[in-house]
Amino acid sequence: MFNQKDIVICIRSEFHADKLSVNKQYEVLQYNSGMEEIKIVDDRGKETWWFADRFQLDDTPYKEGDIVRCIKGTISSKSLIAGTIYTVIGYSKSCDEIRMKDSMGDLCWWAAYRFEKVTKDNMTKENLRYMEMQKFYLELVKLKKGDRVLVTAKAVSCQQGWYCIWHDELDKFVGQYAYINSVSEYGINLSLDKAKGDSYNFPYFVVDKAPKELPASIELPSGEYNVTFYEDGDISVGCQSIPYDTLKAIYETATSTLEP
Repeated sequence: MFNQKDIVICIRSEFHADKLSVNKQYEVLQYNSGMEEIKIVDDRGKETWWFADRFQLDDTPYKEGDIVRCIKGTISSKSLIAGTIYTVIGYSKSCDEIRMKDSMGDLCWWAAYRFEKVTKDNMTKENLRYMEMQKFYLELVKLKKGDRVLVTAKAVSCQQGWYCIWHDELDKFVGQYAYINSVSEYGINLSLDKAKGDSYNFPYFVVDKAPKELPASIELPSGEYNVTFYEDGDISVGCQSIPYDTLKAIYETATSTLEP
């Protein structure tokens, strides 16, 4: 029996190798107990139903993307620092080791006993404060999934209670426009284009709302037109209505490109 949001691993993909991958994780979207079927997003990105006997619950203690806190650092070097947060890249069940980038920036395997998984039950007061401030900021600036934002600066790992690490791959986002994929306690997940591509978590305090993307050009035949201004900020030129958001985007884009 499975429940919604369970993580399962595919154990059989015969006749459907283009849709399912053996040993790959999938999230259960829905479970039909009568038919013994589960709904998942398959490898084509489509929501599909499958017989439950093709899957088993994932009992792996760590998976890619998990956040862990070091509880036993290294004495002879600064590779692992107790209390520091790291992101899991891989896990070896046979060796009980976690693969991750350590504090020196090296990609290494480390014994799992040196870490504890960060959950809502063992967050620090600083972590909880970060979550409160992030929620407040998102509501204040009105940011949501799909919005275009600007990454304004680099952050420091675990800064202000953000419990992720800042690594080299995030540097390319600084000063660039990106798109919000999701928001979680780990921060704001961004990618550089709407088609996803590489995505990473960023703290809210380096993410700012970007001007709206300019719409397609507005074409009017030559001639003279009456311009009408409305209370909500919209205008019309002749019979062509131009919304306030469009005017605002044009203004912000124009003023941001003016030389000082």
